[in-house]
Amino acid sequence: MNRKPLAPNLFEALSRKCGPPMQEVRFDRNEAKPPPGRQDDLAPSRHEHVPPCRIVLMFNCFEASFELAYGDISTLPEAEMTELRSLTSGKIIGRVRLSPDKGTPLTERVIFTDSWHLGSEHGLEHDGLQADGYIFLRLDWRDHDQPRAALIRVNPWLAYGCGEGARVGIRKPGATESTAATVQRWLRDDTVVLKRDGTDNEVTIDPTPFTMVLGSNPRYNPGTRLLILYEGSCVDATVEPFPVENMSTGDLDVKIGSRHYLKVDGKLISGWITSKTADGSVNLDEVPLPGGEVVPDDKKVWVLNRKKALAMSSGCNASDSEKVGSLTNKMQVRILEARETEDKGTRCYVCTIPSQSSIYATIALNEFNHSPQRFPSVAEYESARCNYCEDIVVKEAMVEDAITGNHLRIKDQTLHISTATDALDNTRVIPPEWKVSSVLDLCTLLLVPSPQRANGTHATQPVLVRAGPGTGKTWMAKQAVYTLADRLLRGSGMGDGIRLVPIVVFVQRIIYLLRENEKVPGQGKKQTLLERYIESVYSGKKFESWCMMLMQAYDMRALVVLLDGVDEAAGLRDQIEEFVHKEVVPSGNRVLVTSRPEGVKLEAYNKNFIVMNLNQLTNEQQRRVINIQMEGNVFFDHLLSLGEVRKNLDDAYRKIGAVVRNDLETQWGPHAWQYLVDGKPVWDPARRQKNAFGSNFCMPVRNKASCEYLIDLDKKLTNPNTAAGVSLLGRVEMLCATKAYVENEFEAAILEGFCSLADINSHGYDEEQEF
Repeated sequence: MNRKPLAPNLFEALSRKCGPPMQEVRFDRNEAKPPPGRQDDLAPSRHEHVPPCRIVLMFNCFEASFELAYGDISTLPEAEMTELRSLTSGKIIGRVRLSPDKGTPLTERVIFTDSWHLGSEHGLEHDGLQADGYIFLRLDWRDHDQPRAALIRVNPWLAYGCGEGARVGIRKPGATESTAATVQRWLRDDTVVLKRDGTDNEVTIDPTPFTMVLGSNPRYNPGTRLLILYEGSCVDATVEPFPVENMSTGDLDVKIGSRHYLKVDGKLISGWITSKTADGSVNLDEVPLPGGEVVPDDKKVWVLNRKKALAMSSGCNASDSEKVGSLTNKMQVRILEARETEDKGTRCYVCTIPSQSSIYATIALNEFNHSPQRFPSVAEYESARCNYCEDIVVKEAMVEDAITGNHLRIKDQTLHISTATDALDNTRVIPPEWKVSSVLDLCTLLLVPSPQRANGTHATQPVLVRAGPGTGKTWMAKQAVYTLADRLLRGSGMGDGIRLVPIVVFVQRIIYLLRENEKVPGQGKKQTLLERYIESVYSGKKFESWCMMLMQAYDMRALVVLLDGVDEAAGLRDQIEEFVHKEVVPSGNRVLVTSRPEGVKLEAYNKNFIVMNLNQLTNEQQRRVINIQMEGNVFFDHLLSLGEVRKNLDDAYRKIGAVVRNDLETQWGPHAWQYLVDGKPVWDPARRQKNAFGSNFCMPVRNKASCEYLIDLDKKLTNPNTAAGVSLLGRVEMLCATKAYVENEFEAAILEGFCSLADINSHGYDEEQEF
């Protein structure tokens, strides 16, 4: 029976009825291992009634931790036995026994039987991950014919009940990777024997949420096309019926788990080659079909027509890509894409045609080594992946500076922002390799290969990068996605046979999808939020191949998800955190989350995530950025220096006591720019040519000007033949020496005797006219 936990509104009403806890009642368990759950070896095992290929979560409250969550137990009778019942099933889980002595605390009266119960039947709360669970039990009694109730919150022991053929992932507590295995049988002590994928070795474990996680058990009908990881390479395969000799009774043994009998095609080599050089030489010839049959362009077969091998690279630009193979003489290929180069040559993305015949093999399928094939071949999937990464490299190659508006190459001209892994932000020991110093190092860890991926082992350590305003969070995200796409385009990240795919997920779009909350038409199950995000962002015919490629990479756990701005969720923070912790992280894809420090609850991340913080740029780093962006602009360099000086002065000023600061702020001194006339302060124009100590800082120039323009200008400024009988420069010097500086009076005195603006407009302006 599957019973959901009590609805939130009903639980809230019940908790209000019970009221807050009026007494402190708490019991902590001391045992490190769970109880056996049966009285003797002849008692039935907890695995006995579990159907084949199934795993169920069970709990045992014997000697488990518990506390009073709601209610007042001061009137709980000591002379009566009271039952503890499940909120959902109503069944008795425990009892409060008679009090042996007056005043015996409740912690000594509560007893639970040593037996295992189904968590789904009694409303056990558990997130399905490697963590504890809890269950609320109801305590009812009567006080003077008045009904009373209280709620006890129990943290029970957890364990799995396993049926033969069930698929699991063996994982140590706190680890981020597991090994796929199949349950073969269970033993008398309730441990189970598992068979690992890719080997005949068996291991024995006690199945609990802390020793294993639930695995997938895919089953496909004969004829289904798959993309699988086989002998270190991605190849095409087709599901075939099992041979009759492998089925003794006509039915498959459930212990084979997810093993399938597959027809595996030969390994393909795909990449970019030069089909036509700049001088017009053609390297490929079309292979004619017998009878002159006409075939589509994508089905045509081509062959290398020269004896020298032709290099095959991972990207269209051969100088910036890694070599992935060679095309030898008479080797047949198909052309998937062709591009014309700047030198009028032609580069083609080709895939080889397998020369070897297909082989038949029995392979255990897990979520990391296969996916249903959405493309005609693995080569076309790889072509879509390369085009997608190339588009990211082109779009993210430039970044706009917010101050100057300049567009800069993110690869060459941006400063690689350093990161710091603080031990205070993480509840566990951080491996040395995760103490990175730059975004480039972080990208290297996100692309680390998984050599045991075929056996269900793939490292997926999630990372949270926190950054305050102005520390470069946006630039870091752009650097990360650009670096990942650039390295994957050039061939990095292929050591495990499956090349990863980066994808940026924006929280604002996720919020929009959360509000839709629709089921996919024509399907019985609800799509994950990440699948809906991919289909919404890459919709339409133009992005059809990218959408299929990303969905297939998601199925194979080959995505590197960059979730940007979880702090922007506003009122949907709980839904976004559920999306991160219960969907993206458990999906088996690698995850990088960015947020402001105040935008996330650290306690929700520091258990499973590695928490990093972006360091603020030092003054020297800021100068380097300015020199890169402004090419040595003196103004911005001085502006940064001024800001640094002001910061140091402010820091020094804060060290002074409040009394001294008040004295400094109220201190009076004579104004150096003014002098008194009849007791009134007036401006002293002569002070404009002197420094704070009274000496002149503008020394007169002794040498005559050599420039003809300056000589001519000097004559006009010193010419006394004006309407007022004095030169313009002489008038300015006289007025500056004799008149107090009042703007209107000073301007009127300077312009006295000169022609007005109306006269200038009426007579016109002659460039040769003297002043």
